[in-house]
Amino acid sequence: MRKKIISVLVTIIFIELMILSIVFISKNNANKKETPQLHKNEVLVDSSQVNVSKIDETAIVKRNMQIPDSSKWESATEGSDIQFPIIAYSYLNNQASKETLSIENFTQQLEWLKKEDYYTLTPQEAYEVLTKNKKPAEKIIWLTFDNGYYNQYKFAFPLLQRYKMQATINYLPNKEGNVTYANLYDLQEMLISGEINVESGTANGLALTDLKPSTLTTEIKQSKETLDTTLKQTTTTIAYPENSYNDDIIEVAEEAGYKLGLTTNTGLASKSNGLLSLSRIEISNDLPIDEFTKLIGAAN
Repeated sequence: MRKKIISVLVTIIFIELMILSIVFISKNNANKKETPQLHKNEVLVDSSQVNVSKIDETAIVKRNMQIPDSSKWESATEGSDIQFPIIAYSYLNNQASKETLSIENFTQQLEWLKKEDYYTLTPQEAYEVLTKNKKPAEKIIWLTFDNGYYNQYKFAFPLLQRYKMQATINYLPNKEGNVTYANLYDLQEMLISGEINVESGTANGLALTDLKPSTLTTEIKQSKETLDTTLKQTTTTIAYPENSYNDDIIEVAEEAGYKLGLTTNTGLASKSNGLLSLSRIEISNDLPIDEFTKLIGAAN
């Protein structure tokens, strides 16, 4: 009898140990996260911290219905086209590198623009400036961010809100769900804030001149259609990935319904560039603030 009791107790203890082992393994696996493939110098993002709250689509529609009133803008001197800088940003990070702009330097740039009374344009306002040759302020600039990385939402967005400045993110819709990029809810939050506009960086950010005609058309049109549908807007601007474009690509973009196209050809934007091949100034490395002020200050 005693042997039977001992045997039963041993069995119970064994079963309890097995249960505890299973629970421990399950919890351990649940805490493990698959490491995303990140770009060089990119910030590792904890996907559990990404905002996934539902945002009212009515607010987005209301935000997108805002149309600039250019009736009181200052007209340019007759016979001359207005020129202005379009800034092309990409990576932001806590640490600087050749491919990454530090948050500290980005903050200094915004502080300087604020101090110098620069007016930051929306895509709609930029189009008005270029087509009507009128501007809303003496000093104007258009801030753009390519690809829509999560670090732009995490770092740039709060700073733009702090300084009450407009900026445009040229997003890659097919990257939705990739933890390296901002997601749909991030975009919606930024849109509703009033500081951010979302435009197209094409569907996947591929070099367009390398694509077959059918793939090229899909890459350009799909991006606009997706953004129009998901963000309840009319997407008007396309940024050409890797500065990959030509006359045929411009024609496809125009047929798709884009009004403005952004290159990384260095220089000031003006109507003479062509509305679908506007020049920009790339700020992709840790440019010292004094160099930034010289670069932008010379443009106005």
